[in-house]
Amino acid sequence: MQITIVNADAVNVENSKLFDIFEETYCDTEYEELEVEAMLKINMDDSSQLTGTSYQVLSGKFLIGEIDLFISDINTFTYLSQNHCFANLEEILSKNEIEKYQKYFVYQTDEEDGEQYPAGISLKESIKFQKENFYQEEAVMGIGSTASNQENTVKMLSFLFDEN
Repeated sequence: MQITIVNADAVNVENSKLFDIFEETYCDTEYEELEVEAMLKINMDDSSQLTGTSYQVLSGKFLIGEIDLFISDINTFTYLSQNHCFANLEEILSKNEIEKYQKYFVYQTDEEDGEQYPAGISLKESIKFQKENFYQEEAVMGIGSTASNQENTVKMLSFLFDEN
């Protein structure tokens, strides 16, 4: 399972045990190890080559299904969701899960039919996630639209909101 975290405090991510605990207790790693990448930085207001390169790297990873779970600040998430990088959560989550997490949904409008769909989940109410201090502002989690490991991404959602 590939987790990509953008614009986070990389030192806090590196020192965190959050993903180790998830891997040991929730994640099915029989066929694939859990990998966390947290070094990418993107500034949506910046047209520098570094930001452009980071965006191209991300776009390529989404396209080939290399990103299962994506976490970023709300602005970066909103920008990327316009490019259909994230799956419609109503097509992945069970009815019970939709009811449980609906209040945290971050919506995107489908440009083809104008319908809104949940593309991400705000993590501002996730006590486990907030304790890690990865972000100063609101963070959002999304499942890659071409993710190959959706089952474990849904398990991560449950893990992050347990005890809330």
